[in-house]
This record gives sequence, structure tokens and C-alpha cells, in this order.
Amino acid sequence: MADNGSNDNLMPPHVLRAIISARPNTLVVDFDTPIEFKMAANSMPGLEEYTVVCQQSVRASVRLNKVTFLSLRNFTCIVSSIPYDTVLLGKPVLEALGLNVY
Repeated sequence: MADNGSNDNLMPPHVLRAIISARPNTLVVDFDTPIEFKMAANSMPGLEEYTVVCQQSVRASVRLNKVTFLSLRNFTCIVSSIPYDTVLLGKPVLEALGLNVY
């Protein structure tokens, strides 16, 4: 899923667990000071935004192969402290994949 309002990439905890399960040697970095993000609550009725606290990051790779094969390796993804459905890719990653985000 695209997050065209951010330069950061964000993943939910279950995606990090899946990465570690598939690649146990994955390096997870703990932040000295947690990072807070304000996120739009499009799927949460009654809320306009909420705060997500992040305490870890991981280097990840993405591959898109529905229509054409595109890949980007070894980019930083911040791990959210709360669960949600999908990884949010920021503008720099989307642009590196050739996707223009306005």
C-alpha cells in the first residue's frame, strides 16, 4: 500500500515476525528513543488520526511481479507498535520502483 504523505516506510509487527521466521539472521535495530507517527484513521470510524509509536527498524526488500518484475533491495522499514493490515511504502521507495506519487 502506498503512503504518499510520508518519506518513511512502515510495517506492522506481524510482517516483521514473518521476515524473521523466513530469515532468522535478519538484523532488527532498536531505537534509543521511540519515534512517533501520526496516521490517518481511514478505516477507524470516528477517528481522524492516531499516534503510532515505533521502537525498531529493519532492512527489507520489495518485489512487485504482477505485471512486470520490479524489485528494490535493502531499504529501511520502521516497525509499528500496533497491528494493521499492510506495509506502507513512502515516496522514495515508490519513486525508486518507478511509481509517481503526487
